[in-house]
Amino acid sequence: MKEIYKLKFSFTLLSHLLKSIFYKYHSDKRKIIKEIMPQPEVVIDIGAHAGQVSKMISHTYNNAVKIIAIEPGVYARFILRMSIFFNRLKHVHVLPFAISNKAGFSFLNVPEKRKNSLGFGLSHMSNGHEDFTNRNFKIHYDYVAVTTIDQIVDDLKLKTVNFIKIDIEGFEYKALLGAQNTLKKYKPIIYIELQKHSLARNSDSLDDLYNYLRKIGYKSYYIRNDKLVKYEDNIEEDEVFFIHNK
Repeated sequence: MKEIYKLKFSFTLLSHLLKSIFYKYHSDKRKIIKEIMPQPEVVIDIGAHAGQVSKMISHTYNNAVKIIAIEPGVYARFILRMSIFFNRLKHVHVLPFAISNKAGFSFLNVPEKRKNSLGFGLSHMSNGHEDFTNRNFKIHYDYVAVTTIDQIVDDLKLKTVNFIKIDIEGFEYKALLGAQNTLKKYKPIIYIELQKHSLARNSDSLDDLYNYLRKIGYKSYYIRNDKLVKYEDNIEEDEVFFIHNK
């Protein structure tokens, strides 16, 4: 039987918690996001992790935006909720799900890089986790519920979606497939991490993802010198903005 992860105190947990509360990650993106999205109503943060993007967006718009922060991992979600509380973030709603193209249940692989130090930002649902075992990481398992973006949008009766951030270690393409109705209806800006090796865990590719989004009217942009620059190649990038050609 796989051993299900149980949250326990460690000094690494305390360190992660303090960073989530006091560090200002992604603050360099505030100007760009403000320019392309002047007055958003609803943001979906997929793979919310410790809440860095949710916090940045909430502060950028003075706590006026409804943020759906989706995080399946027990460890990450605990830190996320504490960050929301101590940063006094309003209108941030935490959902305990993994996101894919179909609903169900799965195991979230969470690596322990050294004793009591979880690399929770590297967690993923893929069946293969050789990237962890090859580095002699111990693997913990969260048993998580899986749903789709379209299902969440329908269930929450959202009237619009302005922005979707996705960073889920290789399940980005699957998540987008499960958001077809949302993308076509609301045409949200997509902020995403694209890594070839991560997508390959699920037999997906950069070409799959780029072709899918471009087919429904999205253009790709990366950041250069604090500005968005349009590009046409199907390349790896840590930070890509897809903006619909409305």
